[in-house]
Order: sequence, then structure tokens, then C-alpha cells
Amino acid sequence: MRIVCSLALVLLSSASAMAQTLPPASADPEATPPTAPTALGQFQLDTITPVPVGALTYGAGVYLRGSTGGTSLEFEVRPAEADFTGVPTNAVSGGGTVGTIVALPPGGAYHWRARSASSSGTSAWVAFGGNAAKDVDFVTGQPPTLGAPDQYENNVPVPVGAPLAGWVIVIKATVADLDGQGVAIEIELRASGQPLMGQATHLGESVAGGSEASVVVPVAAGGWHWQARARDAAGGVSPWTSFGGNPETAPDFYATAPPIEEESRTHAWCGGSARVGATATALAIAAALIVILSR
Repeated sequence: MRIVCSLALVLLSSASAMAQTLPPASADPEATPPTAPTALGQFQLDTITPVPVGALTYGAGVYLRGSTGGTSLEFEVRPAEADFTGVPTNAVSGGGTVGTIVALPPGGAYHWRARSASSSGTSAWVAFGGNAAKDVDFVTGQPPTLGAPDQYENNVPVPVGAPLAGWVIVIKATVADLDGQGVAIEIELRASGQPLMGQATHLGESVAGGSEASVVVPVAAGGWHWQARARDAAGGVSPWTSFGGNPETAPDFYATAPPIEEESRTHAWCGGSARVGATATALAIAAALIVILSR
């Protein structure tokens, strides 16, 4: 019995010694909460243009971005006068720098914060802006509006599908912006055989909201169709408004004048008086060369 007991004591002593010399179990990386996010930023809906603290976005929303210390980034966006609740309103998955568009009603003032998240938990919240808790981080803009657009030549309306006497079309419409910004009219003008693609081709001068805006476009011979929208100084746009109430394959107007002289003839809309066309210019150059060569 003494031998058995002695042997047991030796085994227990050896096991205890081995336990003391073994290295500790490595920490589970998934059990470590993620680090707080960095490089928080707010941008216009184009995801590129920064929105300064307290500034206006050009649409009903904002793009929020940051570098997460986990596998996702969570945002809490609240009206500026409201307290944060600790409940995320938006989230985006992915490591590193990630972002998401947050759609919001127009004309509102907001503040926000973000935190990193992973399967092991969340980081502390990080407020954006370096301002007081209820200060405004951004204000969602209200898009401009466009009244019914029309087409003109020499201040006379051009009926749908009618020919022009010259080669310049003027598109006009009343524009407005509830944010008090300047507004311009932009159009997409294409040959009647080409589809409208929702991409502006011409932009007019900015005017005060509530005014009539216009854009002047020289055109070549042929049939043309167009649509228009308003664009404010911050980049906000109204929906496209198609003109004419006719099929999109049908022309809204025709131009029949030779386009070669479009830059040199008299335009009533700009007060010019020169009537020297491209053909006359070419003849003058040729005559000058003949004089030089004959010397």
C-alpha cells in the first residue's frame, strides 16, 4: 500500500510541475472588442464631395464613411435636437474604410456618430464633427423645382414640331429653391433619332429662385427633342421634365439653317451685329495668301 501511495504522490507532483511549465492558452482574437472607428466623414450623395460641418447637402440624404476597427461600421443618425439612444440607425459590412448612403427627409438638421462592430462586440461610439452633442452636423437640402419649360426663338414660343427660322433655340422655365440658393436650368438635347439618356448636355446661367431661367443652344440642321430640369448651387436637381407631350421619337422642333455660320451671324439674344460667316472668313484668308504669294 505504501508503494502505491508513494507512486500516486509522484504522479501528482509530476503533473503539477508540467502544468506550471506549459505556456498559457492563447487569447481568442474574436473575444477582443474592435477598436473605435477613425477618419469619419460626411459627403454629398455623389460620395466624393465633402460636406463641411453644419453645411447643406444637395439632396435628401448624405453619404457617411469611416474606417472601422471591426468587420462592420454602425451609425446612429438623429435629428440635431434629439438625444442619441445607443441604437444604430444604419450599418455597413466590411473591414477598413466603408460607407453608406443614409436617406433622410429634406429640410432637416442632423447629428451623428459611429462605432466599430464585430462578432466579439462593439467599440465605443465616436461622435462626428468635434462639436457639441446637439450641434448640427449637416442639413439635408430640398431639391429645386422647375416650372413648365418651353422653347423659344427670338422670344417667340416655338410650337411643338415646328421649324426654326434660324439656328438657335432658347429653353426657358421658372425655377425655385426653398433653400434660397441660385438655380439654373439644364437640358438634355439630342437629335430626334437618338434616345434621351438622362444626361445633361447644356447648362444655363444661375438665377435667383422664383425667376425665369434660360439656356441658349445653337443647333445644326435637323430634328431635335429635349428634356429639362433645375439644378441648384449645391448640385441638387429636380426630376427631368419632358417637353412636348409627343412621342420621344418625334422632334420637338426642326432647324433648317446651315450650321456652318452659327458662330458668326447676328443673334438677337446676345446683341451681336457681325454678319461675317465662315465662308466669308475662308475667302478672306485665301485672298490674303494670294497677296503674300504674289509679292
